[in-house]
Amino acid sequence: MVQGESVKNMDILYLGYFCNESLFNTLVKKGSNSSHARQQFERKLLCGLKENMKDNSIHIRSYLPLMDRHLRKINGENYCGYDIDYMWCEKRIDGVLNALISNKKYIENWASRSGGKKVILTYSANPLHCIPAMLLRRKYGYKVVTISSEISVFRRPPKNLILFWIWKKISFYLENNFDAYILLSKYMNNVVNTRNKPYIVMEGFSEPEIHLDNDALTTKNKMIFFYAGWLSEDNGIKILVEGFRYVTHKDMELWICGGGGLVNYVKEQAEKDPRIKYLGIKPNEEVQRLERKASFLINPRFSNEEYTKYSFPSKTLEYMSTGTPTILTRLKGIPEEYFDYSIVLENESTEGIKSLLENIRRIPYEDYTLLGKRALDFVSKNKTPMIQVRRIMEFVYNL
Repeated sequence: MVQGESVKNMDILYLGYFCNESLFNTLVKKGSNSSHARQQFERKLLCGLKENMKDNSIHIRSYLPLMDRHLRKINGENYCGYDIDYMWCEKRIDGVLNALISNKKYIENWASRSGGKKVILTYSANPLHCIPAMLLRRKYGYKVVTISSEISVFRRPPKNLILFWIWKKISFYLENNFDAYILLSKYMNNVVNTRNKPYIVMEGFSEPEIHLDNDALTTKNKMIFFYAGWLSEDNGIKILVEGFRYVTHKDMELWICGGGGLVNYVKEQAEKDPRIKYLGIKPNEEVQRLERKASFLINPRFSNEEYTKYSFPSKTLEYMSTGTPTILTRLKGIPEEYFDYSIVLENESTEGIKSLLENIRRIPYEDYTLLGKRALDFVSKNKTPMIQVRRIMEFVYNL
């Protein structure tokens, strides 16, 4: 452990993907595969850095895909008191090379003028960030630490298999050559940290500011089950919808938000059963409002797949941060302590959903309200951006 002032005096270069919400939504509309979960994770990370570090000790550079040449004139922004520099990249060979050269110059400029203990913190093993960062670290004497948000071998291949194979080989090499790791799951360590470098496990962040007036927002005289996220079979959407349809109580409703391959399926089921509501893709603020309005939040993602060991679903902390009772499956990447504050779907099937919903109905809702408040208290005391980032900074300082 170190004194707070010593931690604050570190010089951190953060290499990630973050941009303001308006620009993020523009990129998504123009076809970018930018991740909503990553955007919210990085936003909370930056807020935690703001609470733990001096303003002049954090430098931020974000990789953004150039979906429209007119966007190039947006060089950066000020967010949370920090100046964020945008590195636009076109998906062409010359665009990639320009991005690598640009990042190399940026890192050299930062490393040569910064004082105190220097550390580069990256979000995942993005080659455009990590190749120049690793090439220059011996010359300038800084450490390169990554937030391991995913493992490249478990990414689903796109249409261009050759480029994907090259990308995966480079990413796997980079994943195993950091100086330290911040892992979302303990199981990731055996895959990405083959050189036994220092690591900590940090699942993510709660967001206490969205807790207010939960009871006032709860819809009366209805039992609403709510899901927000990607609509796919491996996320359990079909068993959720089909299991719900077997429950005949008219005062129960299922609300679903999100995009994905099963959007049309959900719409079709909503036409057959008016208790099912497909609400489309909503901004994050609207999703949070709906989460507080619901009676229960559910994530029916299947736990039998091997890859579930190597991630922590951000939806877990997002749900618990609302104080609304949460239903989870036993995903291997979720630490056991979280299940003390949630309802567990043990039978991951249509029948299991039906049985769980029927059982929930038999117990007074006040009992579940207490469970939701206990979950809120747990994440508020242990998982806020200020607390989690303090852990990260003390870990990094002691490398």
